[in-house]
Amino acid sequence: MADRLALFGGQKTVTLPQDDRWPVLGQAEIDAVVALMREGRISIGDGSGPIGGLEKAFAEYTGARFALMHNSGTAALHAAYYGVGVGPGDEVLVPTYTWHATAGAVVMANGVPVFCESDPHTLNIDVEDAARRITSRTKAIAVVHMWGNVADMDAVMALAEAHGLAVVEDCSHAHGATWRGKHVGTIGHVGAFSLQGSKVLVAGEGGMLITGDSTIYDRALVLGNHGRIQYHAHDDAMRELTTGLGFKYRPHPLGAAIALEQFKNLDTWNSGRRVNFDYLMEGLSDLPALAVTRTPDQAERGGYYGTRILYDSAKLVGISRGALLKALRAEGVPVDIERYPLLHLTPYYRQRQRAYDGYLAPVVRSDYDDVPFEPGDFPATEAFHQQLLALPVFTAPQFPLLDQIIAAFHKVMAGTNVEELKDAEERGDPVLFDWP
Repeated sequence: MADRLALFGGQKTVTLPQDDRWPVLGQAEIDAVVALMREGRISIGDGSGPIGGLEKAFAEYTGARFALMHNSGTAALHAAYYGVGVGPGDEVLVPTYTWHATAGAVVMANGVPVFCESDPHTLNIDVEDAARRITSRTKAIAVVHMWGNVADMDAVMALAEAHGLAVVEDCSHAHGATWRGKHVGTIGHVGAFSLQGSKVLVAGEGGMLITGDSTIYDRALVLGNHGRIQYHAHDDAMRELTTGLGFKYRPHPLGAAIALEQFKNLDTWNSGRRVNFDYLMEGLSDLPALAVTRTPDQAERGGYYGTRILYDSAKLVGISRGALLKALRAEGVPVDIERYPLLHLTPYYRQRQRAYDGYLAPVVRSDYDDVPFEPGDFPATEAFHQQLLALPVFTAPQFPLLDQIIAAFHKVMAGTNVEELKDAEERGDPVLFDWP
């Protein structure tokens, strides 16, 4: 019975406790927050205190010249696009496989997201496909380092230089990741990080913009950080815009205090996640029906916001992803389907619904606004999106648990079990079809 699938009455393979609670908040974070509350510093407009402290730490850690904290990663992305000059009608190349904020912040800047394919080997933007979508209106390219894996920044920067494009790095998954030894966010013109509560570095809610360009920094400051513009802007004309443009993207100091304490553990947490990730990927690498995402030789992952592998059902006698997931979950494996939808197939973008009741209507329309998307428009990304399996991130040492997870994959994909699973799927066994 030990070798039979748990789905059909065998013994579960994964029996160890799975404690993947995140974030990890300790006494240091509590003390930092309480100290601010006792002082009554629960709103800081001039960028001092823990806000300035976190910005300084971020700049020193990444090697960026400037860092500017925001109240969310989405706000940091909006400031990044505005910072590089995205405005009405400007097109920004964006992968369709990303979190919606990468594209939504383009719309917030009155730009037009132009979706691109992603590379199934890395899950990052396909630079060759992006190049084919450049027009006279293209202003920037947005690069998302998906799940902590770094995009091909050599190719991205070469494309940007050839066409005069700004490069916006969405680093929300990849705190601490590097390309050729340089931290993500410092390779392009501007980088944006999320500090939301599920990231490796958390403020509860928060974001960080980094750049080496004082003009980008000034524009980001003016967009939504009134209260400190007159003190921190570099350009005389910018310093006069003391009330900014009306957005209020100032961060909460209590969140900054939490993140500043968390920052001390970033390298340790990344190191633990790296060891666990590599161990798991090595343990699954001999299964022909699975493909692990490739880390470029020039890169070191960081952040590790999620673990993604690809399942090719054709290499396992056509067993569907749903049936495989059902069998793995019965074994105790914490596996799921991909939770990010492809943006071109979501209602807002699919029918080009750029205005709900007139809100966020584009100031200048683009030809790209007029043709609705259809399934099949991004075939490479749509194909691998249907193959994705999602596993959690493990930070602390977890080798015994990982061994059980690896063993469960091998058990489910073993010869006689594959045959039994295939037979059950072909006869429509109800146990396989109540989820997903």
